[in-house]
Amino acid sequence: AYTNSQLVNDILINNPCGQAYNITSQGNCGIAYFNAANTSFPFAEGVIIRNGNAALSAGQFNNPVTSSVCSNFGDSELLAISQANGNSGAINDVSFLKFNFVSSSSYLNFDFIFASNEYGTFQCSFSDVFAFVLTNLDTGVVTNLAVIPGSSTPVSVNTIRNSIYNQGDDNCSSNN
Repeated sequence: AYTNSQLVNDILINNPCGQAYNITSQGNCGIAYFNAANTSFPFAEGVIIRNGNAALSAGQFNNPVTSSVCSNFGDSELLAISQANGNSGAINDVSFLKFNFVSSSSYLNFDFIFASNEYGTFQCSFSDVFAFVLTNLDTGVVTNLAVIPGSSTPVSVNTIRNSIYNQGDDNCSSNN
């Protein structure tokens, strides 16, 4: 029931110090509002951006064959981030929200949870990847803010994993 403008301005930014404009998206069925009412989820509300249908995100994942396609397109920025992290595979079914904003504050922060159905099955052979790309339109400097703290390593299934979920792959040790 939320427009992309509402998701960005009222939910994601939700601050009078900034307002987004030039909002574009891809994979709209992979973009949605969520409210964690009466659950133990760590965020009360927020925005889901995923490959596949966001409606399939509710509850615990229990069916590895459940899949859907929202965009069936890639994204050159996300592909470059993935390849810089050593992944050679294609980036498929990308969902994104892109927008410009001007902030009256010099401080920017965002909270996110990166979750993936790849944990426990494909941690070392396939890599879902997430990025929060900030581009300074005055200087052209591009920065991925979704990195492992204290590093420039992008958040992905391959860069954050626990060997207890590797289902017998002894060559896939824990990482971060």
